[in-house]
Amino acid sequence: MRIPIPQALPATHGSLHNMSRPISSRLPASLALASLILASSPLAAQDWTRFHGPSGGNAAAPSLPASFTDADFAWKTDLPGTGVSSPVAWGNSIFLTTETDSSSRALLCLDLSSGKERWRLADSFDAHGKHRFNSFASSTPTVDKDRIYLSWTSGGNMLALAADHNGHKLWQVNLGPYSEEHGSGASPVLAGPALIVVNDSQGADGAILGLNPKDGTTLWKLPRRSDRTPFSTPAVFEESPGLWRVILSSNPAALTCLDTASGKVLWNVDNPQPGQRAVGSPTITNGICFATVGQGGKANAAIAVRIKDGSRLWENGKGLPYVPTPLALNKHFLLLGDGGILSSVNSETGTHSWSERVFQDQAYSSPVSSGDRIFCISRSGKIAVVSANPDSFQLLGTAELGDPCDSTPAIANGRLIIRTAHKLFCLAPKDAQP
Repeated sequence: MRIPIPQALPATHGSLHNMSRPISSRLPASLALASLILASSPLAAQDWTRFHGPSGGNAAAPSLPASFTDADFAWKTDLPGTGVSSPVAWGNSIFLTTETDSSSRALLCLDLSSGKERWRLADSFDAHGKHRFNSFASSTPTVDKDRIYLSWTSGGNMLALAADHNGHKLWQVNLGPYSEEHGSGASPVLAGPALIVVNDSQGADGAILGLNPKDGTTLWKLPRRSDRTPFSTPAVFEESPGLWRVILSSNPAALTCLDTASGKVLWNVDNPQPGQRAVGSPTITNGICFATVGQGGKANAAIAVRIKDGSRLWENGKGLPYVPTPLALNKHFLLLGDGGILSSVNSETGTHSWSERVFQDQAYSSPVSSGDRIFCISRSGKIAVVSANPDSFQLLGTAELGDPCDSTPAIANGRLIIRTAHKLFCLAPKDAQP
């Protein structure tokens, strides 16, 4: 079914389209380098180190099948408890969080080759208000060669902690009050010298923090209070070798760029619709960052800016995802709307190349790409595999998981790892090595 294609609005002067800086049509050399670093190095590493991966949802695994049945999975395993966090992977290890009962949760480590549990780090928590679709294991871990890092809430406080690759807790810190009736959801990210944790809540003590990954001590703290607590995870890019930045999507600013060494604000872009909430995370491709905001279960506005200086390129108000994070694909953004429509959008102009319905039900999972294929998953566990061609839509295959799915999959060492409400699945090419 072909969907009418909405067109972007150019950023113009006025209350809604107030341009803070002139639009630049040329990509500076340093920004071209940043885009190259962002696009190339994570694919070579083959580790899936954070929510939606380190390269905007992309990984190099071209031999994954487009059509498959339950019998084609390399393995599947039952998970203790439930959760909506996404898996991450380092080497031959998978890490994810799960809510095991009404006051307990855990960080799990599983073997990538077999799906067998290696260890679990248990943690108790005090329950608090949350949305019926949320859980107390909704934040995705981030991982490096030394540690696995988490941030989650207990009672009215935001906590951050780290464990080593053998499951031993190394440190835990209380980052202060957290206030939000729908619970929490933003995931931590590593960016250069700092572990970035978002506690951008509605309370007076809201802040963005840069922590020392080794011991959890605070390197810097940026006070930041939102009218509507965001659930989005920061986007990361390396502007030049060793110079790391993060871009946050939230209210009161639609997008904020920070230097991760100091916490200094480099630029802010006003929210195109004040009072809206950021749920899906910002995505970067071609030196351009794209983010959406919304409320009431739907996205109402989107903005695209240059990551170098925050200059506005275009805005859009239709055919947008609210919960799913966009996929970076060459010079396009692939948008999976909550209502099941997949769209290809030119990053420079905001024009739609195509929009097609891939699901009849809702989708909260973010799309990921493996080589020349895009994998999309609906809330009911249906999978649509689409050609990774931003200029032309082609449905390559479909499958069903048989279990609800709100989590974003991971791709590591050629394998697609899918977390559903109760299970973990691994899809691997036939020639995959342990």
